[in-house]
Amino acid sequence: MRFRSGPVPARILACLAVALLLSAPAGAQEGARAFLAGPEEPEEADEGVIRLYNEYISILVNTTEENTGRFAVQTTGGDPDRASDDNSPLIYLIPGQKPWTSYATVRIDGIDYVFGGRPTERAGRAGLYGEMLVAPHVVDDRRIETVYRIGPVDVTQVLSIIRSSTTGLLDTVRIEYRLVNTSDQVHHVGLRLMIDTMLGANDGAPLRVGELAITTDTVFEGDAIPEFWQAFDSLSDPKVTAQGTLKGDDVTPPDRVYFSNWGALADGLWEFDFQPGRDFTRLGEFELDSATALYWDPRPLAPGEERVYVTHYGLGGISISPGDLSIGVTSPSTVTADPDRTVTFPVVAYIQNTGEGEARNVVARIQLPQGLRLADGEQAVRQLGNLPTGRSAQVTWRVAVDRAVGGELTYTVRVEAINAEPNQVSRAVRIVSPAALTITLLEPQGRLRMGESGWEPLPYRVTARVQNTGGADANSVIVRWDSPLGLELARGSRAEKLIGPLLEGEAFEVSWYIQPVTRPQPYNGNLPYTVQGQIFGGSQDYRANGFLDVPLFEGEVRAEPVRVDGAAPVRTGDRVLVDIVARNARKFYGAEIVVRYDPTALELIGRAIYPGRLFFEEVRDGEDARVLAWKAPEIQLPVREGAAAEVTLRGERAGARQPELYWATDTIATLSFRVLKPGTHSIELAEVRVYDAAGQVVKVAAAGGRISVGE
Repeated sequence: MRFRSGPVPARILACLAVALLLSAPAGAQEGARAFLAGPEEPEEADEGVIRLYNEYISILVNTTEENTGRFAVQTTGGDPDRASDDNSPLIYLIPGQKPWTSYATVRIDGIDYVFGGRPTERAGRAGLYGEMLVAPHVVDDRRIETVYRIGPVDVTQVLSIIRSSTTGLLDTVRIEYRLVNTSDQVHHVGLRLMIDTMLGANDGAPLRVGELAITTDTVFEGDAIPEFWQAFDSLSDPKVTAQGTLKGDDVTPPDRVYFSNWGALADGLWEFDFQPGRDFTRLGEFELDSATALYWDPRPLAPGEERVYVTHYGLGGISISPGDLSIGVTSPSTVTADPDRTVTFPVVAYIQNTGEGEARNVVARIQLPQGLRLADGEQAVRQLGNLPTGRSAQVTWRVAVDRAVGGELTYTVRVEAINAEPNQVSRAVRIVSPAALTITLLEPQGRLRMGESGWEPLPYRVTARVQNTGGADANSVIVRWDSPLGLELARGSRAEKLIGPLLEGEAFEVSWYIQPVTRPQPYNGNLPYTVQGQIFGGSQDYRANGFLDVPLFEGEVRAEPVRVDGAAPVRTGDRVLVDIVARNARKFYGAEIVVRYDPTALELIGRAIYPGRLFFEEVRDGEDARVLAWKAPEIQLPVREGAAAEVTLRGERAGARQPELYWATDTIATLSFRVLKPGTHSIELAEVRVYDAAGQVVKVAAAGGRISVGE
């Protein structure tokens, strides 16, 4: 067991005891587990940790108040053909602990912040920290997300399980950081990700990069950065094989990659104590302890701009043939063909002398099938010289894919020495078409209907089925809803949605809630919208178009009695207000309305007639409400018995900041009546004329009201 905070074990044990008592931040899913596949459930996660796992690998994320969001990676079943790597850590974690040793640094305008909660130990302790916006949580049983606001930047950490480039199995973690500038100024933003590598119980195995076996402080920059690196303890019988992927269709190539000891990288937030040639002994201590740091250097991030960084870490696949000259070969298990360019991929051979004497004049040779060829400048035969007992060598070839080829192809690497039996190993690579999306709307032609109070149903649900119909996995899929005219998202619905990994042939349904636009003007008819999908790292857009039929609202003017005095029912002597209301009146500028009533049943109180809100200017800060062009009502009482009384209402919006309202629903006037006798008394709209700013009549329906008066 390693004790990374100092030589006194009791201090670590105390920290573990305290950690078990800590509660998770609000919203965290304590002890939650989600699985993608797997016949057996891994051991119960500790409180304060959430887990995403399958039969090969498990992601664990810390949800406690300290080290929030930090993660570890462990195998569950690991390599199906090897029991020795079951339940082994790939990122340092001892039983009873929660993840804490690996962390990300966000550099903003030269200031270094650590993603997540404050640490309990040395890893990132010197950093500044942000504010948690969203606690670690499992999304759709597909990924774990954590969101922090760090200064002017919102940072989202997304962890998901994808297929390894070399094993072909779902045994690799896709590590993604999304950075969004929420300010109105440009900021220079970069990211460093430090991964505390571990191979089961082995923390000092060489890190193998191309033709190098690295055991000392080393840096790779620019074009020298390889597609992947691997680590294993023994070629003849590797217990665990780890792999970090640095380049590829889905990966954001870092500007620099450092391999050093964990202590130096834990203490240095960005710059750190780097000494080329120094071994991986932990800084300030006495044990070998390797780690790696990926740097994406700061670049301008504009207001509202989003930047995404992605890398992969998990299990590596090596085809091994033991012998006096043991040989292992690795390469991508699948390669995506491209008819427009030549695609190449690396083949790495590891050769170890496991015999009893020196192997002399060692030669490695690659044999390629039809459809594969060596890239320009490569030689099939490589001379390795003499190889002492226990020593190893590495060889890398760059192999090109013929543009018209497809299917599974097998190549062979053979190793020979003049004093040892030859050995060889074969490995298959599958040439596939790229990932591609097919988006299908479950209801491409939708329809709203007119209800009593407006369109129904609102909000309207749109669901798209997104399927990967290509020949390869899509490691990250994003879909977005948009409408060019007349439709908008309902409140709380987001246009862009992250699906995450979508395996070959897999489908996933995504929904949005939408509604017609009502401001500044509504639209009606068969309104269009689009669902657009994109695979991260790709340039092609995939679309599906849909329509929502929005019927035209019929404008209406209604008389609506409003009870004022006492409780229902209305009694003789009670006061009742009657609102004259416009609903969905288009291009409303003015109105002229004749209200008719029975003066023996209803008495207009003191000529109490008030302009409605449609004839008041909208109030702004520091202003008083202002009546627009409201004319004094004309009241005509009957001259003969049994005739009705009439009130003529006239008003215009002249002088308003917005004289003509494209879509008006509000009060035109309010009349106050006193009830004179029991019965049912009608408020009739005898004449209704609504018009626009040009004086043209706007078509509306008229609906009177009734006042029921009890005995």
